[in-house]
Parts: sequence; C-alpha cells; structure tokens
Amino acid sequence: MENPTRKPLITLLTLTLTLIALNTYNPHASSALLGEEYRTGWSFPNLSIEDPITKPQFIEPGDTVELWVRIVNTGHSRASKVEAHIEHEKSEDSKNIIFMRSRSSLGVIDQGGYGIAYFRLKISPDAPSSIYKIRVVATCENMFKEKSEFSQNIEIPVRGTARFSISLLDRKPLTPGESRTLRFKITNTGTGTAQYLELKFGGDRSTTSPGASLTLTQQSVATSIPTKPTSQATPSMYPTATSTGSLPLSAPTPSYPPTPTVAPRGLTTLPMPTQTYITTLGAPAVYLGSLRPGESAVAYFRVHVDRNTPSGAFSVPLTIKYEEEVEQVWGPLSVTEIENNLTYRRDTTTYKQIVKEVSFTDYIGLLVVGKPDINIANVLTSPTTIRPGDNLVEITMMVENSGEGEARNVETYLLLEYPFEASQTRSDRAYVGLLKPGESRNIVFKVDVDEKAEKKTYTIPLVVTYKEEDGSAKEFRTGIELSLRGRPDFKIVKSWSEPLKLVQGQEDAKLYVTIKNIGSEQAESVELRVLRRSGQPFDFSKRSDFVGTLDPGEEATAILEFDVDKNAGVKTHILNISIRAVGDREEGDDNVYTYEDKIRLTIEKAPSRLEKLSTQSTAKMVVPLILLVVIVVILLVKIGSKRRGTT
Repeated sequence: MENPTRKPLITLLTLTLTLIALNTYNPHASSALLGEEYRTGWSFPNLSIEDPITKPQFIEPGDTVELWVRIVNTGHSRASKVEAHIEHEKSEDSKNIIFMRSRSSLGVIDQGGYGIAYFRLKISPDAPSSIYKIRVVATCENMFKEKSEFSQNIEIPVRGTARFSISLLDRKPLTPGESRTLRFKITNTGTGTAQYLELKFGGDRSTTSPGASLTLTQQSVATSIPTKPTSQATPSMYPTATSTGSLPLSAPTPSYPPTPTVAPRGLTTLPMPTQTYITTLGAPAVYLGSLRPGESAVAYFRVHVDRNTPSGAFSVPLTIKYEEEVEQVWGPLSVTEIENNLTYRRDTTTYKQIVKEVSFTDYIGLLVVGKPDINIANVLTSPTTIRPGDNLVEITMMVENSGEGEARNVETYLLLEYPFEASQTRSDRAYVGLLKPGESRNIVFKVDVDEKAEKKTYTIPLVVTYKEEDGSAKEFRTGIELSLRGRPDFKIVKSWSEPLKLVQGQEDAKLYVTIKNIGSEQAESVELRVLRRSGQPFDFSKRSDFVGTLDPGEEATAILEFDVDKNAGVKTHILNISIRAVGDREEGDDNVYTYEDKIRLTIEKAPSRLEKLSTQSTAKMVVPLILLVVIVVILLVKIGSKRRGTT
C-alpha cells in the first residue's frame, strides 16, 4: 500500500534539490522560483548600526578619534561579505573632519550576531563646538548573493574648549607703598566660546607669595580647561568577538580611555600664599561677558602694594570663571550623560543646550622693585673742632640705603661757598657706586676754612645723585652742618717809635706796637716778637714783649728796644712782626695761634758835625733870646697895669 505522505515528501525533496542547483548556477532563478514575498520574509538579513564608542571619550578640536561601531544582524538569515564605510560626501560638516580610515570589513555576521567596524578620523583644530554627524553605510549579501545596504547617521560630539592667555599690559614695575591700576589682557586662544566670563584678582585668597621665579614681561600664560572626571565605562558592552561574529585582526581592541585627571593640563602648582603684599582696592572681580575663539578683553584692577613688600617677582593668582556651551544636541541629555556614557544616547525630537560652568586659577608674574632710600649719617670731622683758618679739614660721613631697591651709580658732592673751599682738586666729590638695600659706604671730603670765617654753624649743601633699578635718575639733597668755634685773631692798630724821627746810628730807640684781638675768642699768653731778617739795620736789645691775655676787642701795646745801625739805608724799612697766642683753655681750645704782620720804620740821614755844632750854637743863642723876650713881655704887662691903675 502506498504511503500518502510519500508523494509530498518526494516533491519537497525534488524542489529543494532544484533550488540548490539553481542557486549554485543562477541565484536569481531561485529567487524568481520562490517568489518576492517568500524571499523578503525568510532569506534577507537586516543590519542595525548602533552608536559608536570613541577614543578619546571626550573629543576636542584637533584630536585624532578612533571609532568602534557595532553592527547587529537583526534579520532572519546570515549576512555575508559585510562591509562598513563612511560616506564622505553625505556626511554633515565633513569639512571639519579628516577621514583617515573610512572602511572596515566585517566578514560574516550570523542571524542575531554582530560585528564591530573600526574607523579613524581627525577633528580639525579649528572645528567649533558642535555635534557632528557622519553617515555610516553597511552592506552585505544574503544567501542568494543579493546585496543589501543599510545606513545610519552617527553623532560625534566635539566640545571646543575655551583656552586663555593672560598678559599684563603694564610693563613698569610696582613699588612698595604704591597704588596703581593694572591692565590684564585675556584672550580666548581655544575653540570654545566662554560665556559669562569673570576674572578675579587674587583667586579665592587675595594674597600673593614672594619668591616665584617669574619675570615681568608681556607674557602669554597657556592654560587648559579642566575636564570633569568620570568613572571608566565597562568595555564588555561591546565584546571583541562572539560565536556569531568576529573582530577583524586589523582593528584595535575597543576600550575606553583612562579616567582624566582632575588637574588641568599645563598648570603648575605653586606654593600657598603666606602673606598679603598685593591687594585690590575696590571690586576684586571683573565681568567680561562672552569671549569667542580669538577674541580678547581687558580687565582693570586697582591694586595696592604694601610698603613692606620686598623687591622681587611675585606670583599672583587670577581666577577665571565662565560657562561653556555645546551648541545644539540631538536628544534630551544632561551633561553627565554625555560625559559618562555615550552609548545610551537615543534619538528624540527635542533639542537641548548643554552648559557647563568652568573655574580655574592661573598665575601671572608681577615685579615689585623697591625704591632706594638714601640717608646720610655719622657725620664726623677731623679735627673735631673746626675753627677759622683750618686747612685739610676731613668731613667723613656714611651714605646708607635704607630702602628696598638698589641705588646705582651713586655720586655725592658738596656745594661749597665762602668760607669753605675744596682743599684739593675734586676733594669736594666722592663716588660711591652701587648701594644695595641695607648697604652703606663711608666717604670723605677735604675742605679749607677761611681765616676770617665768622664763628657760627654753617650748613653745607650735599647732593647725592643715583639711578633706580628701572634706570630713572634721582637726586637727593641734604645739608651738612659744620660748627665753627671761635679763635683769637689780631691786627696791629698802630705803631710808633721814640724818638719819632729815627736817624742813622740812633741808639736806645723804642718801638711801640699796639695790637687788638679782633677774633671771637679770648687769647692767652699773647706775645709779640720782631722776626729777625738778614740785612735789616736794626739791633734789638729787646726783640719780644709779653702782652698777656686779651679778650675779644681788647688792645695792648708791646714795647721793643733797638739801635739803628749808623750805616742804615736812608729809607723806609719793613719789620716782620709775629704775634703768638694760645686759645681759650676754658673753652677747650689749647691750640697755639700764630699771626704775622708788618710795620714800617723810616730812617733818615744822620746830621754832620758842622750841622751838629750849628744846631748846638743855635740852641745856645735861642735860649737867651727866648729869656729876653719873656722878660720884655713881663715888663710890658706890668707897665700896662700901672697905667690903668693911675687913671
């Protein structure tokens, strides 16, 4: 008996063998034989392109990006000759992306399995912040050698980072005790836009610390924007291979980048400030608004430098606060979701701006140059007591710099006026050179004092010239007080001889010399002496005379005795007179003072013998005549008296 199911089975087996044969020699014939509806529902794979994993996870302009894209076969048959590529011409914003590897071969993906396509691209350094879309196309063949194509736009979020350079526009160094307005130029050198930008002087603590090795130049301080630290994602979400799919040997193993560090790249940790030296006057923060890439703004801060600030370079913290925006993101996502897990993004129909607040502190160098403070101290003289007529008086003093800055090319000189003058050439000048803070130098001047100087305290102007560290020339003036003590001084008031007329051969003559103390101090042990001089026709039996003590304004007369040589020249002779005295010991003046002056003595010719006899005879005759005249005058007077009496 014939089996009723045998005929259908034979028919099905025959059909199967026929399909295999047709598929071997003509795949399209098998498709035509089965019908379109049967082929679509049973024989075609379906490739689903999912969101990528990127390395680095946080993409910035200029980065080289690796992409791993999972392609899942959700159809009902095996997909063979699976390939994936990026269509450049159909990718949005392709001008900002350089495709370094845009094709990936995945081989065979079984039903329900998946493969991972690997791509590599580079983001342009000038690319603005945005969500960039690239078109990924996956192709495959079904069991009938028919090709299918699937495409999907995937999103590459690029967050352009705002980076800043800060420069000081004021090159002039600060000085202790100074208040000044400083200008800071802040430039956005990055690719992201900084909104609601605020610059704060002094950071969170308005203090600075000395000792940082910074110089005051118009500098550009490059900084990096800190990236929010995130936990590392689990790479098992995209395994490297499965039983139904394999990863090509040419593609790297997909993994997430290491967790970024908290400290921004490019920033150097400086010591914590210890003392307030530079502070702000007024608001410590300045609002600058929005800065796009390449834009700049200037912030003004009024600062004060403490007067005790030492010279040197100071590291001043400047805190920058702003909000950074990624333009429009496809999907209702939060910042945390974007940064922590890119794989959970799903397409929706809403847009949302992503704004992140960023704050970091940078440092800029401020140079504080202390001003020198020149002082004069320890003025000493040699001799200690200066009196009129003193020569080579040494004036020693100390020039010190009690300021905080260097004084360079320090020179000093005295402005001498009567009764002072320089003892030697340039003895009224002294060169000091460099005076560092706290240093001092001793300098010496040599002056002469006029003999006629008045007893009083004189002020001699002293000029000090120097240059500050910035090269500016400065001048400092002060006065040096010198007290001139009194001293005796003499002059010859008058002199005469006895006899008044001196002749050749005159004997036992006397010379009277009256002197006066015209000084401002009492003179003790005053003595007058005639100085011996060869060729003079005088023989002094008493050459000197002790006068004693003379108060200021008092006079005294010294008497000298001498003979005139008989051969003395008939003329006026000059005698050198020396007056010697001791200062007022009660005033501490033990000095011996010597003065010289001159007097004149005129010698006339001695009379001859005949002139002497004539003179003597005349004298003898003159006496009787004088007596006779006197008697006659007396008699006449008496006679006249008697006549007046009788009448």
